[in-house]
Amino acid sequence: MNRGNEFRKRLAEGRAIGGHVFLNDPAITEALARHGYDFIWIDAEHGPFDKQNLLMHIKAAKKAKKPVGVSIGPDPKMIETYKSLGVDFFSCGDDISFLQMGAERTISMLHK
Repeated sequence: MNRGNEFRKRLAEGRAIGGHVFLNDPAITEALARHGYDFIWIDAEHGPFDKQNLLMHIKAAKKAKKPVGVSIGPDPKMIETYKSLGVDFFSCGDDISFLQMGAERTISMLHK
């Protein structure tokens, strides 16, 4: 089964449960990924993340085979940086864009 398709389906149905990470320690991402969350959401827009620290969070989520997303805030120039780090999806406002899970479009969700 394509994990990306299952994740998008659960997300669209409102059944996906995500862990929201805004603290610096990658152990938080590891703990959330191991304890039943469907995806990990790293808030790089409001949290204290540099590129190296963000990569450690992404690796922790990937090790647990969880999709990982990053909030990029208003700077779309960062999209290429996040793609290169292995992020599965990113957000900019209410738009969620799936990068590495077979999606070809951006979906608007949240508040629907």
